[in-house]
Amino acid sequence: MKAKLFVGLLVKSAMALGSIVIMSQYIDSVNPRLTTASVEQPPNLLFVQTPTTVSLQTSPGNSINQPMRTAGISLGGTFAIFLVFGVVVFAVISSRGVVVIANDEVGIVIKKFNLNPFSPKLPAGQLIAFKEEAGPQAKILTPGSHWGYFPWMYTIRKEKPIKVYSDAIGLVVAKDGASMSPGQLFGRVVECNNFQDAGAFIENGGHKGKQLAILTTGTYRINTELFHIYKKPVINIPPGEIGLIVAEDGAPMPPEQLLGKVVDCHNFQDASKFIENGGQKGRQLAILTAGTYWINTDLFTVITAANATQYGLKPENLQVYTVEAGKIGIVTTYDGISIESDEIAGSPVADHGNFQNGQKFLDGGGRKGLQQEVLPPGSWNLNPWFAKVEQVELTDVPVGTVGVIISHVGKPPENKAGVVERGCKGVWNTPLPPGKHVINTKVMNVEIVPTLPIALDWSNKKKPPTNYDANLHAIQLRSKDGFCFDIEVTQVIRVAEENAPTMIYRVGNNVGGSGSNSIKALIVKVLQPAVSNYFCNSAQNSEALDFLDKRSDQQRQAKDYIKSALSDFAVEAVDTLIGEIDLPEQLEKILTDRKIAQEMRITIQAERETEKELQNLEYEKAVTKKQADLVKAQEDVKIAELNAIAAKYGIEVEVGRVRQLREIDLLILKETIDIIGREGWLDIEKLKELVKLKLPEVWVSNSHDGGSGLIDAVMPQVLRTLRTSTIGSNNGLSTAHQGHQTLETSSPSTALPQGYVICTHCETKNPLGNNFCSKCGKPLTS
Repeated sequence: MKAKLFVGLLVKSAMALGSIVIMSQYIDSVNPRLTTASVEQPPNLLFVQTPTTVSLQTSPGNSINQPMRTAGISLGGTFAIFLVFGVVVFAVISSRGVVVIANDEVGIVIKKFNLNPFSPKLPAGQLIAFKEEAGPQAKILTPGSHWGYFPWMYTIRKEKPIKVYSDAIGLVVAKDGASMSPGQLFGRVVECNNFQDAGAFIENGGHKGKQLAILTTGTYRINTELFHIYKKPVINIPPGEIGLIVAEDGAPMPPEQLLGKVVDCHNFQDASKFIENGGQKGRQLAILTAGTYWINTDLFTVITAANATQYGLKPENLQVYTVEAGKIGIVTTYDGISIESDEIAGSPVADHGNFQNGQKFLDGGGRKGLQQEVLPPGSWNLNPWFAKVEQVELTDVPVGTVGVIISHVGKPPENKAGVVERGCKGVWNTPLPPGKHVINTKVMNVEIVPTLPIALDWSNKKKPPTNYDANLHAIQLRSKDGFCFDIEVTQVIRVAEENAPTMIYRVGNNVGGSGSNSIKALIVKVLQPAVSNYFCNSAQNSEALDFLDKRSDQQRQAKDYIKSALSDFAVEAVDTLIGEIDLPEQLEKILTDRKIAQEMRITIQAERETEKELQNLEYEKAVTKKQADLVKAQEDVKIAELNAIAAKYGIEVEVGRVRQLREIDLLILKETIDIIGREGWLDIEKLKELVKLKLPEVWVSNSHDGGSGLIDAVMPQVLRTLRTSTIGSNNGLSTAHQGHQTLETSSPSTALPQGYVICTHCETKNPLGNNFCSKCGKPLTS
């Protein structure tokens, strides 16, 4: 529509210009005063219906008022006619060379021929023209109007733009471009605006063939004469699955390498980086985890659980590997450095994420084959081309036992003649306690050693085959006197927890070339020979009956011997017990007769004891009858003894009291003599003799008789006191007590000592009022 409007406007303009030329020639011939003419055009040339106004101007002061007349066509008019005709013809022809491209279209240009004989022709083998050669043109027509593309010279093919939706990618094949190097399968990435600039693609060295770059979600205006676009779905890895990659191009791998190394290529979504960073052709070490990926599937083959069978794999191999609870995964790798000849498993490597990062494992010097490291319970993204996993149960050490580790891997031990430290090759000196443990049983053996006492029975009794002593039988002996007999023995042993590694190291854990229990190895190699040899040797040095009679000594000696033998193997001999001794029949008869005689002797002795008991019983009956009298007599004796004890105690109390009173009297006497003097005391003694006399209360004395004068002074008072004392004696008071009271009531200057009584047995003076002597305890007589 715009092209038609443009042509129409061009024709109208030409006609208007021709008319102006013709009119100007006529006016000049009729009115020479007309000097100028102007044409006023409408403001909008698109509206061709607007009339054109011609305005004529004359010289100043002169105006034209007469009508205009046309004259014959002059040379100028002829030119104007031809000019208009040419413009019309050009407009008609030009309308055929305008191409309009809509917004949802792209124009592919193909030039049919070239009018310029000097223009170069398209080189042989080249499909796209870049210099106006005949053929498909590199340049495309974008939305809009394009002039000059005449249908007899150009073919314009209108196509829809290429749309790539979110669930797909666009793979590109270039039909023209530079040739690839030998062995190269994909064209390298060049700057060409996602293949929308064909010229830039060729100028920048884009290669002919399949391209590394892909088209992601979007709309692209691409020259389909140069590029073939085909769509492929994006790669979806569901949760719980993985994807394996096979690269169809890349650097060659060394012969010893199994999988292509991991390079930075955005999970294979950047094919150019994969090639530039040295990605290798073939199966890849890296994997795809759950997610959506835009990957060039011409370069990379993606194997998922959905298409695993097409590539010889099982769908379960493309699942996330899960190690169940209570188990561990023993890993074997298919790639890496070969294991040393003296090793059976690869040493641990750091930071490889439980074999999920294979490149870290290889870069860290990981070995190919069985690994010392194990996978713990959980889910792991493992490349099945890189590693396989075998699940085993956790090592269970029951209660009452310990686990001794025999490691076949690790650093060489410093101590080559005994148990070793953890991490070294050999028998570890630290056992495993009861519980579940993570142990790689492919590189380590765990010997379960019981730490509770174990009773081993050498007998012919039927035993469960799982018993430690299942193969132990009664020991056959021959005595010094030539008799053969069997003996049953029970041996109790115990292995301490800290001694279990030493026992395993010294005894070993193989019996008859087959893996067996360490305790059975101890029995076969150590205990059974020691027990059998001891009793065989002991029997040969004893007669059969003596061996039987001295079984206690034999048992004690056997215990000491076996204890010494087991101590060399770090095993404790708890006890040795001799059971039944099976003697020959003739010896059994002798023993039976001896036993019968012993029993008869015992029977007779029992009868004697019974008779004695009967006698005792009769005696006890007789005693019982007299028991009441005996009890009464015994009680009377006890009563008499108690009375005697009471009397003796009373005498002792009285003697003590009298002794205390005597001591008090002596103290008073001493104090009295100290106060009144010896002469005064003698006067008082004289007065005591007067007590027995009835004296008047009036005392007449001659002071010139040579006395002390004390009597004259105190006599009147004494007489009154004696009179009072006489009255007091009538109330039952003793003379000594009355005198004591008198002294207490009198003043210190007039107090008198009390009287005393002389014992007829020991002549000891005792205070008046004492009934018993204070020295000998005999009764006093007045």
